[in-house]
Amino acid sequence: MFPHSDPATLHLPEPLSVYVQQAAAAKTIGILAQDSTKLAEEMIQLRVVHGLMCAMGNQDHTTCQRQASISLEYFVRTFPIVEEHVRKATGETLFQLFMVNGLLYLPGLVTGLEHGSILQG
Repeated sequence: MFPHSDPATLHLPEPLSVYVQQAAAAKTIGILAQDSTKLAEEMIQLRVVHGLMCAMGNQDHTTCQRQASISLEYFVRTFPIVEEHVRKATGETLFQLFMVNGLLYLPGLVTGLEHGSILQG
């Protein structure tokens, strides 16, 4: 046992704790955005849409995918510019599937987005 370790503390493996943080961040983004349109607009300028799309491609943690998908759906349905950029990034077929089923996970979506220009202001 480590000298400063508390046995009552939950120790998650590093990757899992990062995924839990990513899922919590995606959920928090959605909650805050729905609470304030002004804040949501600021989040768009800060590229949260790009981050949510990347999180949707996280094949290692479905909770993260789901939370990012729910938050992204709000941005897409609320802001036409986000809809336009997400449609362009995903292609028409995936976009239509996403719009029909907002909880659609898009594994591999991050491919091509890392170098893309999703709402780069």
